[in-house]
Amino acid sequence: MVQRRNIEEALTRRAEMLLQRMERIIGSSNPERLDIDAGLLIDLLKSPDFPRLHKPAFQEAAKQLQRQSHEQTTGRLLNEAESGARVGDRAARDRLVAKAKEALTKAVKSGSAKDFRKEMEKRLLSVATMEIAPAPVRQKLRKRPAQAQPPNGVEKRHTIRYAEPVLTVAINQTEYRTIDWSTRGLLLNVGPASVPFLVGDLVRVEISCPNVEMRHRQQAKVARHDESKNSLALAFLDIDPVILAFLKAIE
Repeated sequence: MVQRRNIEEALTRRAEMLLQRMERIIGSSNPERLDIDAGLLIDLLKSPDFPRLHKPAFQEAAKQLQRQSHEQTTGRLLNEAESGARVGDRAARDRLVAKAKEALTKAVKSGSAKDFRKEMEKRLLSVATMEIAPAPVRQKLRKRPAQAQPPNGVEKRHTIRYAEPVLTVAINQTEYRTIDWSTRGLLLNVGPASVPFLVGDLVRVEISCPNVEMRHRQQAKVARHDESKNSLALAFLDIDPVILAFLKAIE
């Protein structure tokens, strides 16, 4: 009996040590090492000498640590993929997106919440479809004046408005051209024709630009319609990483 208790205590200490090591690994960007330790812990728990009463607690703790690690890894890889896309490294973006998908799959298997999965899937789609202008095009655009000049040379808005390049914005198969745009929204020239939108309406827009490999769809809200100026202002629901990447390409 004493010998069995000693074995159980030794196995429990070993399991505790593995959990502590997994906790230290979480912040080290080394999910592979954590998965190895999790596998060692699972094998340890399968031992017929491991105390049965302690197994559920160790299993749940290991699962939570794995989930936390894979969620952090997913976010980190997507951040790196966005950075790669913004500097024009398509290969790096695609490689990191693939790794982020793998990390997300592991996170879901470890019990990630549906909200987290949906948010990461949305980010994955957004980053994976970020179009990058070829280097010669980016260089050409950098030479063009991109910033719209505000009245009296003073910009009172929180974000800079750009008049160049002019973007093409399609809504319900009707194309408009931008008067100016920013990371927060678009100001469109809609002409004298009647506009079938009301302030507050949500619309799906497809944004593209001549000479730049960019075609992106997202939602926006109708913020203002000025019939005297034939303009329609749209506000993005949030700052979109694709718009940020495009802005980076023309800077």
